[in-house]
Amino acid sequence: MNSSAQMKYQMIEQYILSVDFGGDFSVKKIKEELKKILHEIPAVEIKYKKDIIVTEDLRGNKIKSTDEKVKSIIIGFSDGVNEKGEIVVHKEEFYL
Repeated sequence: MNSSAQMKYQMIEQYILSVDFGGDFSVKKIKEELKKILHEIPAVEIKYKKDIIVTEDLRGNKIKSTDEKVKSIIIGFSDGVNEKGEIVVHKEEFYL
């Protein structure tokens, strides 16, 4: 990773730490905010962790509840140009 990509990585990491993934967020908003920081539109993928909890009430009825949380976010951004003049894309996964 070149120095420009390292700087972008640090800016992305700082932004990701400021996002409340337990609250109101969207991929569209994340892309818009990162575009302001990086001056490019990044690729954004969010991975979720799903917990399923099964309990019983006093009558013996099964109660199933689901808890879905953001596990990680993958950001793709440019990492310069290779010797053929092609844009090199760097993907980084940030675990929450």
